[in-house]
Amino acid sequence: MNNPQKPVILFVDDELHRTMKPFLDRIKSKFKQYEIVCPLTLEKAKQDFVTHRERIQLIILDIQLAGSNDDPDIAGLDLARFVRLKSNSNVPIIVYTNLIRDDVARKFQEINVDEIMRKQGKGEQLAHKVQTLLAIYHATRS
Repeated sequence: MNNPQKPVILFVDDELHRTMKPFLDRIKSKFKQYEIVCPLTLEKAKQDFVTHRERIQLIILDIQLAGSNDDPDIAGLDLARFVRLKSNSNVPIIVYTNLIRDDVARKFQEINVDEIMRKQGKGEQLAHKVQTLLAIYHATRS
């Protein structure tokens, strides 16, 4: 259920409700003051970004996403470019992935994503990085 008062964390991963469920659960339990919006495809993520743009305070995304007409292996890069270049947004972006090639990592760095992390553990490192980036984001907006 959408709550127009709550800030949003956009968590984009096509495996979110299967293999990524422990990570999602960790984020939901630690950041209850946020609405966690979970699109599973590139196009839905773009739509959700536009819909919730004013409330989105952080984006977590995988590189590989289903539903991409181009290269699904780097669809997350397309979303990051959409956010940074087409929408001119400085919302923090965490790339959270199992696989990342050096050339793809450089492309993410060129558009100033805030963090590139490997999926591991039960999400403690991810939750800590989310907390850190949200604190920085709020401090720079005050």
